Amino acid sequence: MNIAVIGSSAAANSALEAFRAIDQKSPVVLISREKHPPYSRVLLPYFLQGKIECDQLFYRPADFFDRLKVKTRLGRSVVKIDLPLKSLSLDNGEQIPFDKLLIASGSSPVKPPIPGIRDEEIGHLWTIEDAVRVDPQLQENKHLTIIGGGNIALMLAWVAFQRKMKVTVIEWLPQVLPQILDRTAAERLEAEIRRTGTRVLTGTAIKKIEKQPQGHYLVFPADQEPLRADRIIIAAGVRPNTGFVDPDRIETDIGILVNDRMETSVSDIYAAGDVAQGPLAFGGPCGVQALWTTAVEHGRIAGANMAGRKMSYPGSLGGSVSEFFHMTVASLGLCRETPDVIGRESIDSKRGFYGKFFWRKDGPVGGWMLGSPEDVSAFGILRARILKTLGRPEGERAVPSRFALGGDFASDLYYNFLAKIPERAVPPK
Repeated sequence: MNIAVIGSSAAANSALEAFRAIDQKSPVVLISREKHPPYSRVLLPYFLQGKIECDQLFYRPADFFDRLKVKTRLGRSVVKIDLPLKSLSLDNGEQIPFDKLLIASGSSPVKPPIPGIRDEEIGHLWTIEDAVRVDPQLQENKHLTIIGGGNIALMLAWVAFQRKMKVTVIEWLPQVLPQILDRTAAERLEAEIRRTGTRVLTGTAIKKIEKQPQGHYLVFPADQEPLRADRIIIAAGVRPNTGFVDPDRIETDIGILVNDRMETSVSDIYAAGDVAQGPLAFGGPCGVQALWTTAVEHGRIAGANMAGRKMSYPGSLGGSVSEFFHMTVASLGLCRETPDVIGRESIDSKRGFYGKFFWRKDGPVGGWMLGSPEDVSAFGILRARILKTLGRPEGERAVPSRFALGGDFASDLYYNFLAKIPERAVPPK
């Protein structure tokens, strides 16, 4: 049985490990545009902060693929999947046959349709090459404009601020972190960021970008004076890499649609990670969750099923933790109010903590917080309670002692708030 894998990041590597734990004999070929051993994109901002060296970005050894007896085509791209022949066409003309295929091609950052944004010096922070290129550009007193207001954008803004740059963040939506925080929390975070002298423009569209003869740029926000930028970096979201997939043959939507076995609409072809649109923990339509943990979970299920096991994926719970501008932002699970889901705030102004937790009649379903690193430890308990709500065995673990929560405030947060959430009753609004 010939196995082919497209991609070399978290989903692909998790799948390879799961597959080889069951099947040590089948030939495996991996194709990836990346030329490096597996590395973590999540760590790129920490490299720019100087907290880790470049070689610490790699989370698997250089001989990882050799150890798993995987042949590689690194630095190559798949341009076509020939379903009748069960073959992949690469950009160098090579053909790779397969009996089973995993598409773990990930996602790529997008460039908004802004005149002038296609300049070759305007890029992203997405690959090792991007980080190496950006690193020397983050110079003291230079002007940096970041287009986007998500996690990557704010982490990059924090790095640039620490390097004493003059930073402007431009987000076309009304707030930063629109996928995580509500408006009140976003305003608190924005105020904290502005307190450092970093400029934050929300609800702001960019009309155009012009490169000047002197080498810098002028950025033209709508209804505002143009801004000088010595460097511009885009962090305005990502898009699944599906360009080589024929949507008339393999069903797609935002990403490649998969079932709970991570199998696509075509038998023996699987998808995992950022490119896959799969089951979510709380049901409903399948969704894309471009998260490291989700990619690892996807890959583990896909790899085992490709090896002949019958494993089902219960759905991505989602969640993230980020630190910037002396604030920690964390989210977990379902974080929006619906007719069946109620949210309640938890505020400690003295500590600068603002959180919101969500539950339905059968128990907690999610929460987010804006606070300090030690506050995140309470989310471990919240996760267990959410899993219990979902009926997953992992949620049956015992509640730990106060000392196991990692901080006095985290203990109070859990015991005075989360522990009082009724397990099978909706509290009054």
